[in-house]
Formats: sequence, structure tokens, C-alpha cells
Amino acid sequence: RLSDKGESVEAAISCFADGDSLQLLRLMPTSIIFGFWDSRGEGSQPKHARILLSRIDAFDVVPCRRHALYSGPYSADEFAVAVLDKPAAEKAEADEMAKQGFTNAPSEGLGGVLVKGKIERLALISLTDIARLNCRRDDEIDEPLTNAARRYVFALAALAEAYPRSTGSHRLRSGCELVSQSPLVVDLRGGDSSYQDAAALRKLYLDRDKLVAVAREAKGTVGIPDKAGPFSVTSESLRGKLGATNASTPAPATSSPQESQGAKTTRRASRRPR
Repeated sequence: RLSDKGESVEAAISCFADGDSLQLLRLMPTSIIFGFWDSRGEGSQPKHARILLSRIDAFDVVPCRRHALYSGPYSADEFAVAVLDKPAAEKAEADEMAKQGFTNAPSEGLGGVLVKGKIERLALISLTDIARLNCRRDDEIDEPLTNAARRYVFALAALAEAYPRSTGSHRLRSGCELVSQSPLVVDLRGGDSSYQDAAALRKLYLDRDKLVAVAREAKGTVGIPDKAGPFSVTSESLRGKLGATNASTPAPATSSPQESQGAKTTRRASRRPR
């Protein structure tokens, strides 16, 4: 939003909120899968719920406390003598020393859990939300584009959900790596799950190579580019968002268009991607 593509971002989100997914798919399709909230936008600031939801639950757990001690370069009294030039530190001073890392600082917090029961991972892909996606042309729903968009989003969501399994484990953090001990169970829930395409859908869901092929074909139909960037941000554009000017930088001379353009080029040389 702060880059040179800010207007495109705003237009894509606005169209999505009005029922047209095409621009957002072409700009940032994963936002449709993982959800977003346009909390800095003007107007209604639309929210879009996740199409892919994943959670891990542990049952019958025992919380463990973690005790740690940071060892600083001084004791409180040493710091008082060497730095504050006084024989002892007052409590407020000692607390500030520990906060800044000059002296020892004990800490206590949650140090993990012991699981006596089971650990389950539940992932949900909302086919209902996928079925609500539409692509429009001339204010009319374009069925070929819409069907391709739905196939693309489903394939990407299924590939993202299965990614940890394809790598062999769910590495949540250092020292916490979960490895599957039971086969995957795929259920179709809601409505009548006995419809004739249920078996074919399960088969597709478990076929990673087929999902990649479906996504690539649909991507071409929808016209999703390989890269959406670059997104350029400059100090000038950020100042413009604030409605401010850089008082410390004198305004460039404007005696000729060439000199003015040269000043702009110099300032923009410090741009960085956002």
C-alpha cells in the first residue's frame, strides 16, 4: 500500500469486496487463501476470512515453568561504584540496570508442556468460500475465468495444507518438531458429503503432482503473472503519505527542468523494496 503500486492494491481490494476476485488474484492470490484485513484502507476496510485454517491441539497437558538467569557484566554494587560513583544502587536504579542488561536479571515463564494425551492437527479448507469467488467482465460473471480461479485457489490451498507432510514433519520451533504417527484422514463435511464427485475430490486432494498441474493451467487461464513486483518505496512517497515535507532537505533549484529532474533522481537513488 505504501509502494508505487498502492493504487493497484486499493483497487484490487475494493473490487474483491464488491464481488470481483480477478484483480486481487492477479496481484496477490495468497491473500485470498490466508485471509486479510484492510485495516489501513479508506472506506469500509473489508475483512476476508481464511479459506485455509490449520491448528494443532494437545490434550491432557502439564505446563512447565522456565527459569533463566541473564548474567550481566557487573553486579549491582559494582555498577554503582564503577559507573554511578556511589557505594550502592537504589532499587529503582538496580531495576533499570537489569532492564538494560548491565547486571544479572532472572526471568521466569512458560517453558513448554508435557503431553500425556494426544496431539492432533486439524486443517480446514472451506469449499463454500471458494465457491463464492467470482471473476467479472463488463459487470457480468465470466464463467471460464471464475471456474479457473476457483480451481487455482483450491489447488494452492491444498498444496499449502500438505506442505508440512511433504517435508516430513511440522517444525513449530526449536525443540518442538512433530512427526505424524497416524494416517491422514480426509473428510468432506457439511451438506450431503455423498455426492458423486467426492471420491474424485479426495483423490485430487492427495495427488500433489496433479494439484501443481491444475494450478499451473488455471494460473494461465486467469492471467496471474509469475511476479507481481517490484514494489518501489521512496522517501518522497512516504512523506507524501504523511502530507509532510522534509524540512532538513532544501528544496531543489527550479531554474530549469533539467536541474529539477536531476534533484529527483538523486533522492530516489536510496529507494528500497517494501
